[in-house]
Amino acid sequence: MGMKTIVMIVVCATAYMACTKMETGGINYFGDGQLYYWFDTNGKYLRENSLLYEVEQTGYNNNPDNPKTIAENGYSPVNCCITDSAIIPIDADMPDERLYSHP
Repeated sequence: MGMKTIVMIVVCATAYMACTKMETGGINYFGDGQLYYWFDTNGKYLRENSLLYEVEQTGYNNNPDNPKTIAENGYSPVNCCITDSAIIPIDADMPDERLYSHP
């Protein structure tokens, strides 16, 4: 790989991150385009959404600072069993993303 290729990759990655940056509540989020299946803390399926749009729609965030309360868990499709009637996380204790409310 030549120097021009490496520079081009860095420029494209930086531009992508700048385009997908969103500020919510003073915390910066980067939307990676990954879709997650979102569940409430009782395991009830809510919706399919990206991290960026879930934060925007719910007002929750993935900032782990205390005080916090887990509000939603997000699982990538590869970590879910998808049937005709349900979407079930394979390992409910290990979500790919967690969103918190901060009282």
